[in-house]
Amino acid sequence: MNVKDSSHALLDFRFADFAVRHVFTLKLRLVILIGFWMLIAFFYPWILTIDQPIMLIISGTFVVTTTCYFLILRGILPVFLFIIELAADVTAQTVLVYLTGGPRSNFYTIYIIFCASGGLFYNYRVSLVISVLAVLFYSSLLGAIHWGWLAEFSSPLTGEPGLFS
Repeated sequence: MNVKDSSHALLDFRFADFAVRHVFTLKLRLVILIGFWMLIAFFYPWILTIDQPIMLIISGTFVVTTTCYFLILRGILPVFLFIIELAADVTAQTVLVYLTGGPRSNFYTIYIIFCASGGLFYNYRVSLVISVLAVLFYSSLLGAIHWGWLAEFSSPLTGEPGLFS
């Protein structure tokens, strides 16, 4: 199935600019990931040595996003893989919220920005899927911390919760 021939309601691949939008959003993700790594390496190099698999999760989400991107452009399960791609992005955002204080983090607004960008770059259906994923992931994070399944992140240097809280 060719990407441009798909007429699924979630993603309207018939527009000629879909591939351009998808390439743009992937490049934007790449810039964000590289910027994230540069900031972490420069300001918080000790995070790279902690036992928690935070950096592995964030890197894994980028690998999933990139893999989904290439498969989508080849027309392989485009809607399913696009949802997986969105879930990987929301996973990385949830890790960021966890790093910055979890329940006390002000970075929960990153979900709102991502929902808005999904609507701007694609359509309201994509924004709705992102919203559902964000609610599920953030609720799961809060529940896991509340019920003690996940310890709140605390800085190994200061012992204070979160990086910016």
